[in-house]
Amino acid sequence: KLSKKYRNSIFEAQSRIFLSATQYLIEGNKDLAIKEFLNAVDLNRETIDTYFALGGLFRSNGEIEKAISIHRSLIARENISESTRLQALKELALDFDKGGFIDKAVETYKDVLKINRDQQDVIQSLCRIFEDIEDWDQAYNYRIMLSKVGHENQSETISHILVQKAKAL
Repeated sequence: KLSKKYRNSIFEAQSRIFLSATQYLIEGNKDLAIKEFLNAVDLNRETIDTYFALGGLFRSNGEIEKAISIHRSLIARENISESTRLQALKELALDFDKGGFIDKAVETYKDVLKINRDQQDVIQSLCRIFEDIEDWDQAYNYRIMLSKVGHENQSETISHILVQKAKAL
């Protein structure tokens, strides 16, 4: 219910901030880019893309707790679309994964698949995790799932997993 002139001034200010943040990213200065995106959030808390950009920057900067906090706050919002909620859930899973919180990452990746089973990148992440921790039963299940969703042949990797399962027995 804001006036058109006020909305336009917010849009112009945000555009300048985004341009500055992008310039800082191009220059490789993540800290100043984060500062600019924080300014954008202060200006307008409803711009979801700003939060995604901030969360990604925090994660890539190693500030996992801040990234987790941002993505959890997006998931908790009532006024966002299901696709935005799904994107935030995927980002949260990536935060947990990058932070080494494997159990939480697996749980969150599985939550994403409950909403949409055709998430190839999520299934690949689960395959990687289960193969890394040598949980061959789960690795096998997710490789089979990946073979149904993805376009790459998984038979060689599945064969390797079956050999590992046999060795374990």
